[in-house]
Amino acid sequence: MKVIFLDIDGVLNDKEYFIKNHDHIKYFFKNTTYNKDDVDLLVERQMMDIDEKKLLLLKRIIDETQANVVITSSWKRLYYFPQLIERFTALGIPVIGYTEDDAIDRGVGIKKYIGEHNVTDYIILDDDIFPDYDEKLLAKLVKTSFYEGGLQEKHVDELVKRLKKEKK
Repeated sequence: MKVIFLDIDGVLNDKEYFIKNHDHIKYFFKNTTYNKDDVDLLVERQMMDIDEKKLLLLKRIIDETQANVVITSSWKRLYYFPQLIERFTALGIPVIGYTEDDAIDRGVGIKKYIGEHNVTDYIILDDDIFPDYDEKLLAKLVKTSFYEGGLQEKHVDELVKRLKKEKK
């Protein structure tokens, strides 16, 4: 099974997206009444932090490689995370799980997931490098940048190439 270990902030969004989307989010908060238990509205609001164009790039990677997604992002700690996963799945992004780790040991969570599941190949898609990433994990990292556009076409080409490579 091929897996994309996916961070969200800095990958599926970026600084420019937040700047452009700021007024839309302000409008949402000003004109929407909800409480912390109104999960549908909370999910809708959270999805506003994801650039649809970047989701389409991720979908293209998945379509071309048949990879599945495992979430490494801190978003997995949101209490309405399961509903976010349902939204991703409905959009054609097959999220099959998430890593279990603390904020600073993302590498531990990735290694644990690989050890407990039938992962044959993987890529880490993130805008950060964590202190516990060893050489093996760093070799699998495709690094994006929150300040330089998040997930881009050049990353798509690299991810597809790396996930489609033949095993020797």
